[in-house]
Amino acid sequence: MAARSNGSLPGWLYAMVVVVLLVVCVTESVIFSVFNKYLFSGPLKASLFVTATHQVSCFLGATFVALMSPPSFYKPAKLNDRASFLKLMIIPFAFVMNIGMNNLSLQFTTLALNQLIRAFSPVAISITSFLIEGK
Repeated sequence: MAARSNGSLPGWLYAMVVVVLLVVCVTESVIFSVFNKYLFSGPLKASLFVTATHQVSCFLGATFVALMSPPSFYKPAKLNDRASFLKLMIIPFAFVMNIGMNNLSLQFTTLALNQLIRAFSPVAISITSFLIEGK
């Protein structure tokens, strides 16, 4: 959105970039869901192990990037109170639940049902955002 607000991209080009990114995101989601369904229904019936491995590798990757980046790369905001910290902790909790429940559901439900449920995630995110931020 910042690219459009300063006028560097024409409106139609900005819209095309957004559409392409949405198509890439949806395609990537479907491909990973089909692959995970294959894994969890066939050769690897350990969705909890895959989820735990994914979370550990995400943490290690983020730690590596944080340690290797220059100090000016990212400066975290100060959390003033406990309520801000609790609101912030909703994000990793929701991330873990999203991946864990998706992997678990692929083991016990059809791929079509899984995709139908995932299609409602923008609605859930919007409602959660409204409840947390009050906007």
